[in-house]
Parts: sequence; structure tokens; C-alpha cells
Amino acid sequence: MRRSFAVSVLAAVLLIGAPARADDGRNAIEAANAKMVADYAAGDAKALALAYTDDAVMLPPEATRVVGHAAIEALWKSWIDAGIKNLTLKSTDLEISGDLAYEAGDLALEMSVKGGNPSPATGTYLFVWKRGGDGVWRVKVDTWNGPVPAEAKSSSGG
Repeated sequence: MRRSFAVSVLAAVLLIGAPARADDGRNAIEAANAKMVADYAAGDAKALALAYTDDAVMLPPEATRVVGHAAIEALWKSWIDAGIKNLTLKSTDLEISGDLAYEAGDLALEMSVKGGNPSPATGTYLFVWKRGGDGVWRVKVDTWNGPVPAEAKSSSGG
């Protein structure tokens, strides 16, 4: 009887704790996204690269893969130097399983177009997150579509 009761209590604790752990992961990932946006606004490509695992991979559309902190930092720096501004990330789907998570979302930013005027642009992104041994969630895989300037969308009928 005692053993059965102990097993029941343990099962209840595990079931109650699972949503809390998922919420902790969700909060940590949302905070990491907010930090990435703030680091981008501050022009801090090094801090942005540290949001990724050591062996992270970025998969830009129609370009070669970018692997590791140095290459990821260089790519972020190129965007900052190009004058791309006002990055936002809005998560639309986030699922966590153990130490891995995927997040899909919408991104927006302003990029220069012909004439040098900033133009709003939007796209979508997919992150695969990995929780490290230190408990910190970092991006393991990063890929996206777009961003497409708003004027290009309206001229194409999209």
C-alpha cells in the first residue's frame, strides 16, 4: 500500500512539474528572443552570436550554410553594417521536448531599398533551440524566408 501511494505521489509530482518546466522553457526562449532583438538594436553582433550553440548552423535562403560563432557573428555584423534596422521576432509556434525545442515565427525589419529610404520588410523564421548543460537555451539551427520589402509584396500582388 505504501509503495503504491509513493508511486502515485511521484507520478503526480512529475505530471504537475512537466507543464511548469515547459513554461520555464517558453519563458527562457521568449527572453532569449527579446535579448536578440535588443542586441541587434544595439549593434552587438558578438552578443547575437553568443545566443547560438558553439556548433550552430544558420541556413540562409539561397545561400551557403553559416556554421559556428565567428561566421554567425560576421553575418549578423554584415546586416547591421548594411543599415538593416528595427528587427522584431514574433513567435507563433513553440514546442519543447526535453532539451530541444522548435520555434516558428514572423520577423519584421526595415531595410534600405532603391533611393536609400528604409522600407518595412517581413518574413518567417524557424529556430531549433537546445538547452545546454548550463541550463541556457541557445539556437542550434536558424533558417528563414524573406524578408521581403513591403513594396515588393504590393507590386507582386502578394
